[in-house]
Amino acid sequence: MRTVGAILQGGRSTRMGVDKAFVVVDRVTMRASVRAALAMICDGIVQLGGPGDGIDPVVADPGDGPLLAVLELLRTGLGDRYVVVAVDQPLLDAATLGRLLELTLDDDGGVCFADEPLPCVLPAGARARVEALARAGERRLRALATTTLAPTPAERRAIVNVNTAADLARLAGAGHV
Repeated sequence: MRTVGAILQGGRSTRMGVDKAFVVVDRVTMRASVRAALAMICDGIVQLGGPGDGIDPVVADPGDGPLLAVLELLRTGLGDRYVVVAVDQPLLDAATLGRLLELTLDDDGGVCFADEPLPCVLPAGARARVEALARAGERRLRALATTTLAPTPAERRAIVNVNTAADLARLAGAGHV
């Protein structure tokens, strides 16, 4: 089974004021950090939107929200399942992502944690369902999941988003950055 990791980074980063992919946490960029976690469990990695980095192929983001970017990913046919992460989750680790991989149950639904829509694991068979959601005007990533897990305390820390300078300052106060 081919597992493809996808780093969602097509947003405008308006709340942060700079491209979040290049914000440094624990001496590495957030993009490099999430990529390292994916590399431990995936057969390949792509970037959803954003400027290319010359390392991973870029799947174009149509610019109408993250759900449509994920739909473009599913349309590539690159994998049997996809691990979609946000570029602004620099504390992600392979163990947290692996737990989601273990629980990919449906042929057409995703698995995520109850508190956050990302990371999310989607089987390739989710394409028709995501296309139907898109046609219905759905844009929320939360709609991708048919199964949610309660995160452990460690997983709750791992899935934290860094959307603003204040979020980054909180990480610094916790010994990161």
